[in-house]
Amino acid sequence: MVEDSEDFLYLDDEEGDISSKKSESRKISLPKLAIPKRKPARNDHSSNPQVADDSASDGIEISLDGIFQFDWGIRGMDCPDCAMKASRAVNRLPGIQSCRISVAEGTVEIFQDISDGTVSRASSVLTSLGHEPDIGWLRAVGANPERIALRLGVDNRGLRNSILSIPGTLDARTDKGHVDVQRVWISDPELRAASEQKTSELLGEGHRLSPVMESGFRKDQIQLLAAVLTIPLIMLVAVIESSDQIPSAVTWALALGGVAFAGNQMFQEAIAGLKNRVVGFQVLTSLAVLGAIALGELIEALMVVSLVAFASHLENRALIRARQSMQGGLDRLPRRARVVSNDKPMEMGGTRSLNVINTASLDPSSARDCDNDLVPVEALEVGEMIEVRSGETVPVDGVIVEGTGAIDRAPLTGEPIPIPVKVGDRVEAGLVLARGPLVIKSEATGDGTRLSSLIDLVRHYKDQPTRTQSVIERFTLVWTPLVVIAAPIIGFLFTNSTEQAILTTLLLWVVSCPCSLLLASPVPHAAALTAASGFGLIARGGDVLESAAEVQIALLDKTGTLTSGRPTISGISVAEGEEESRVLRIAAGLEARSNHPYARTIIQE
Repeated sequence: MVEDSEDFLYLDDEEGDISSKKSESRKISLPKLAIPKRKPARNDHSSNPQVADDSASDGIEISLDGIFQFDWGIRGMDCPDCAMKASRAVNRLPGIQSCRISVAEGTVEIFQDISDGTVSRASSVLTSLGHEPDIGWLRAVGANPERIALRLGVDNRGLRNSILSIPGTLDARTDKGHVDVQRVWISDPELRAASEQKTSELLGEGHRLSPVMESGFRKDQIQLLAAVLTIPLIMLVAVIESSDQIPSAVTWALALGGVAFAGNQMFQEAIAGLKNRVVGFQVLTSLAVLGAIALGELIEALMVVSLVAFASHLENRALIRARQSMQGGLDRLPRRARVVSNDKPMEMGGTRSLNVINTASLDPSSARDCDNDLVPVEALEVGEMIEVRSGETVPVDGVIVEGTGAIDRAPLTGEPIPIPVKVGDRVEAGLVLARGPLVIKSEATGDGTRLSSLIDLVRHYKDQPTRTQSVIERFTLVWTPLVVIAAPIIGFLFTNSTEQAILTTLLLWVVSCPCSLLLASPVPHAAALTAASGFGLIARGGDVLESAAEVQIALLDKTGTLTSGRPTISGISVAEGEEESRVLRIAAGLEARSNHPYARTIIQE
């Protein structure tokens, strides 16, 4: 196989050896998958989580120790200012070594000492700030919460707290006769084994986790519905206020009910922020609404809560679409792989139960897949035999042990022609098998593959703030508290009446939210970095792209460093009297059933 050490072009504005930087960057973990990894503790010299010797007893207490990385997707994260303040709130929790929230990815990543805190506590703080986990719920089939609580001698709340103490558990529900949990995927074998053991001892050996469909409305959906209903309510209140026949108490009741319904989420997030010593834009808008009510401006109060709800929905939808367009050409790993075994049939039970499958990639329909040979890529292990058929994407890094074929390496190298491969050749995850089939012995899976390290690089650099963004973020740290204090002062200094001063104060509170200012820098840079990754170009941060915009001359070697990744027809020579269009039609007809790359080029021409 061709050496791939020069497959990618790196742009860097720092001194040092590029190859050494690339090897160091491969150690970065994959943030999109909910995968905890081990990070050595400062006073921990062991490489494995410490499990107490009495774990074999009948009790459910298992002593775990060590610092691990956990990450998962979150909803409602559409503002760098909110991400910055939420990170500070989580960092104050016991056991948290560091917390990083990515607006571009909509994910949170924490390093936590599991002996001094739980990941569920961090998730609870984020949920209170309006950022609930973007992970499906799993139901413990065969587990009855009443019987489990009776066996443990605890009430329903105590049972929920026991479940939340299990490593990897984000949230739990123990009402309505069911036990539902939200869990992050654990790739570390020792920690996963300890977590599974504690889960089994708590819920019982006979349980299994199965994805469940959510029947109710999400918080953001309820907020949008409330904003829509506020529009006719505003018109109704305006009509009632202009009428002398209807008591003012009716107006107040309708307006206050609308404010409470449409602004419920905003008020809750403002209160949660103050409890966590975070002053976000929700505090500003909540103060403005309360001030409008105090002045008797009921329509204005309704308009503020309605506009905040609409703006939050539109901003969130826009960022979700931006994230979808920023997935990049490298994020191409299949969700499932075909495992083959020579000595026994594949089983989905045991170690491949839903207890150890990444719930972020599951849905109820996929759980009912009848093809038992297909398993989630997160459950693959080193040394397993993986079959890849023509047209499929290779899910692991490994060595071919059976079959011959051709691999399309264009996404990584730009080479337009599929490269022939045979037994003994190495193949990498993310490449498409143009002709097969092949049986591959896996040598690296999941975040251990080279493709995952490249994806990781792109995501890591997307979240690196530029110099401009860093300045803006430092400014906004003091901006919101400053506006809360300075707005009343300005109102009373530059107006002639108390009422005008209060109105000016409320206006300043509403218009001073820093969200749009903070979004102006990271989103364009993240989009540009992802687009560059699709061409095999990895730039180390947005500052590099800004510097590259000033480049006047670029010197490249002659070995095809920059290619389109596919062959094209540069010219056609025909005999005298013949037409190019007719020759192309004949050639396309001859190549219609061929799978050669040149055949596809002729047909597309």
